[in-house]
Amino acid sequence: MNYNNLYTENLPKPLSDSQLKNYFLKYKNGDLEAKNEIIKHNLRFVIYIVEMHFKNTGFDKEDLVSIGTETLIKAIDTYDVSKNIKFTTYAGRYIKNEILLFLNNNKKYLTNISLDTPLYDDNNLTWGDTLKDNQINIELDYADKDELNYYKSIILEAIALLNARESQIINYFYYYNMTQKQIAAKLSLSRRRVYQIQRNAIKKLKTIIEEKEKNIVDFKSAGITQQKELKKCKKNVQ
Repeated sequence: MNYNNLYTENLPKPLSDSQLKNYFLKYKNGDLEAKNEIIKHNLRFVIYIVEMHFKNTGFDKEDLVSIGTETLIKAIDTYDVSKNIKFTTYAGRYIKNEILLFLNNNKKYLTNISLDTPLYDDNNLTWGDTLKDNQINIELDYADKDELNYYKSIILEAIALLNARESQIINYFYYYNMTQKQIAAKLSLSRRRVYQIQRNAIKKLKTIIEEKEKNIVDFKSAGITQQKELKKCKKNVQ
């Protein structure tokens, strides 16, 4: 059963206390289908927690629901039905703590983890665009085209230093314009795992690019000089 996608469908209503207790007793006696029923009937609760407490974190809601669902399953395994505590109280605390832990461990990646930094001051061309330059619909003069090719060589050189899976995901995302959800389905990975790989890959790429900043500045200076020389040639011809 794919729990990550289940919440997008019409979900069953929560169980009554007596129904929930009955399913737990069945599960503790080895009935795995009873466990599946507990999960299905509590997915609304997971979504409620995400919407109520983690709506504006900057992370994808689907990823947080996935984490919450995984935690729900763990809570089912550790819940003691004989204790005088409601399952939603027990699981809710568990789910919120797990999501908070994820957010605290990953909040530093909410900023500066994309390749959307502009290459030029006067248009929106970005580092990511160099991977799909056949789709760029802007006018570039001779010097700009040389500069774009230089940028592209840097990004391709950086991608070559990634491992196979990182390189694959970066190309799917920037060259083929695939979403994290589409990439996850194609590679049979969770969206959370795709996000982690993409995050690590971009972090590596940005480190490599930053190391080459001096060369980029030198190239831009050379480009400006080249443009001036071209203008001189044009004037001499005229």
